[in-house]
Amino acid sequence: VPRLETLSICEFSVLAAPPGADLRPWGFADLAGLQTQMSTVDGEAGAARAIDGNPFNMDPSSCMMTTSADPSPWWSVTLPRPSAIAAIRITNRGDCCGDSLSGFSVAVDDQPCAEGVFIWQGATIDVPCPAFGSVVKIAGPQPGVISLCEVWVVTADPSASLEPLPALPPIELPPP
Repeated sequence: VPRLETLSICEFSVLAAPPGADLRPWGFADLAGLQTQMSTVDGEAGAARAIDGNPFNMDPSSCMMTTSADPSPWWSVTLPRPSAIAAIRITNRGDCCGDSLSGFSVAVDDQPCAEGVFIWQGATIDVPCPAFGSVVKIAGPQPGVISLCEVWVVTADPSASLEPLPALPPIELPPP
């Protein structure tokens, strides 16, 4: 950027994908009906609740939850095919116990892409996760309960056109 003042960049990420990876425009993957798993289940709070399309986080019946005795709590979803992944959006439980998720990690095909992620009780956050694979796994920071009310995965959109975008006109900046 041509200018006289200092330019500050707070964060910068680059997504690296293997040769031949489909890097079409990004969008939320359709997770409905995909295979989900979790380390333990507290009653009826099964793994599929985290991808049911209901992000309401003030009702335990809309969230998945592991048991309090779980030594290493985790949740996962398996995408239909290996995909270029950019980020994971997570909604934490809001009515209680949301602090138990803070410090979580994310892995794709067992390769870490985010660790020690802080999340407030009741918050929805986007976690950068540049990866390529099919199994997205969220692991709790310590033994015990974790709750996820909704999870979204941002992937390359296989339905998008590969036609090149029209060129934008150059931006004319005034001289400094």
